[in-house]
Amino acid sequence: MFACVVNSSHIHVYNFYTSDCSADMMFTGHVEKIRCIDWFENDLGFTTCCMGGHIYFYDLHQHQKNLKA
Repeated sequence: MFACVVNSSHIHVYNFYTSDCSADMMFTGHVEKIRCIDWFENDLGFTTCCMGGHIYFYDLHQHQKNLKA
């Protein structure tokens, strides 16, 4: 999997081998520009942080988003 930021505040997760990015792998939530993306050690999700300091946890296995301010 490969994650990238689109339009400063959206995250798209692509399959590295096929270049597919399905609708359930497009994530929103940040209002401000995303500063960083960090994958979980098990590669089943990732964490993002924006310029305003908000941190989101994305679980790819359960397709959930959690906010930690």
